[in-house]
Amino acid sequence: MKPRLSILVIGSSFFLATVRPGWTQDEVSMASPSPTPVHTMPELNGGFEGDDSLGYGYLGGNLSFRTDDQDGWGLRADVSYLRYTFHDADGHQTTTSGPGFFGGTYYRRATAHTFALLGAGYDVRFSTSDSNTSPSVHQTQQGLAFQAFGLWDPDSRSYIMAFGSYSTSGDYSWCRVSFMQRISDHPTGTRAWSVGVEVTGQGNKDVLGYGAGVVAELAEIPDRFGVLRFSVGYAKRQYTMGPDDDRVYAGISFYRNLRPRP
Repeated sequence: MKPRLSILVIGSSFFLATVRPGWTQDEVSMASPSPTPVHTMPELNGGFEGDDSLGYGYLGGNLSFRTDDQDGWGLRADVSYLRYTFHDADGHQTTTSGPGFFGGTYYRRATAHTFALLGAGYDVRFSTSDSNTSPSVHQTQQGLAFQAFGLWDPDSRSYIMAFGSYSTSGDYSWCRVSFMQRISDHPTGTRAWSVGVEVTGQGNKDVLGYGAGVVAELAEIPDRFGVLRFSVGYAKRQYTMGPDDDRVYAGISFYRNLRPRP
């Protein structure tokens, strides 16, 4: 049986797309008169993460609608490409690759020091599997995905965030927890570097993976309209139908708020 890693796509892309609250603390603290008009916030994001046996890249966007001083909802869509290689119990190698498309909606709530999100969507992936022992296999994978995300920033220089997702396609779960601390400000006062650590876990009945890494981030402050994030770490994957796999992974991602600055 082939390990079903493609659902990693749903967790990664939706997570990286939503780790930025976008509504600043100043905006949240200034409640608008009732009834509150709906404010829209377009966002663009993309990234790549992988190692020499697995790689995933995506480009997507959000359109968030703020309905009051704390609550809002939004729409999400992205395109992606996934490629991974694994070996079965006999040592035969298989490489699977293909594009994917995701669409979903979410509810988000922001306060002065917390941010929470609940989302659901639908993912479709077209993949081709090439083996050194059998002909190519073409297939379409699709299913519902559910996500939950939380962020807490006790002060303006640090934050803790956690994310989890589950997909009905492949019965796959995925999670990540990160801690970030600002270490330096840009001479102009408009950008800042932060560093941190992350731990990840994912899997289903075919594969179990977990890892840990370090993260560096360059963000515009105080509004976080733009973010560039780098990560590197060590991951271990355990397969039901093959040998374990240990890898060093690396990633890069970006976020940009396209709303005109106030």
